[in-house]
Amino acid sequence: MGDFATLASLVSVIDGADFLRRWREDRSKKDGREVLTTHERPVFELLLEQAECADLLLINKCDLIRPDEADELESLLRGLNARAEIVRAEQSRVDADFLLGRVRFDAQETLRAAAWLESLSALLPAAGSASGLRSPLLRSAAAAARPSHEEKYGIRSFVFQARRPFEARKFFALIEGGLPGLLRAKGYFWTQERPDEMGFLSVAGGATSYDFLSYWWAAMVENGRVGLEHRPELIVALWAEPHGDRRQELVFIGVGLEEAAIRAGLTTCPVQSVGGAASAC
Repeated sequence: MGDFATLASLVSVIDGADFLRRWREDRSKKDGREVLTTHERPVFELLLEQAECADLLLINKCDLIRPDEADELESLLRGLNARAEIVRAEQSRVDADFLLGRVRFDAQETLRAAAWLESLSALLPAAGSASGLRSPLLRSAAAAARPSHEEKYGIRSFVFQARRPFEARKFFALIEGGLPGLLRAKGYFWTQERPDEMGFLSVAGGATSYDFLSYWWAAMVENGRVGLEHRPELIVALWAEPHGDRRQELVFIGVGLEEAAIRAGLTTCPVQSVGGAASAC
């Protein structure tokens, strides 16, 4: 495509009134989250993904919402994609030069701008990290530097990491029971019941899905499908004996999230021992 045209920007148009309505409906649910059992995805998840992967977010129909509601929506969107430029409009009226006057698209940065993906990327093993899990001190320092919109509207995110398998029943019950204020959650999980398979969690508002994408590298090594020498560099960096690359690595994004309570709930999900021996997170 670069031989014939230049992609200036990936633009997502956000229906301001509809997005807020869907978000508030999800927040008001009292009976927990809907678990998706098919590959059909809810509209709200698609809306979130379009916001997460964009260079420019156009909040439309601002004439149908109050200024404080537009501020709230903008903060939600910044919590999903801090890289994107955000502009407000009525009837989708935006100056053509504003859209096409400069190139915002970057093949690498645009496609990995989602806040959850940025959070996981930031946790890639640092030099000298034997466990593949970064220090809580680094996470605390990052939290202390939260942007002002997070402080004003309570938008926040955090990452949960552990090196012990969940008991699936407890983990699913915690997620499905409803975590107040949760807008988005994504990441990898490891269960005792399916120890060889890499689980992937996706929460979008009131809908939750669990997928098993592939096999942990550790499982493939243990089963003789690959040798240790075949592991990619990143997997080697993430490796921690005795369970290899198996791990919990989950990002939570929302409004007024009770991080301490969620962490406490997640720490009740792991089994008490792995392979007959106690295993620490």
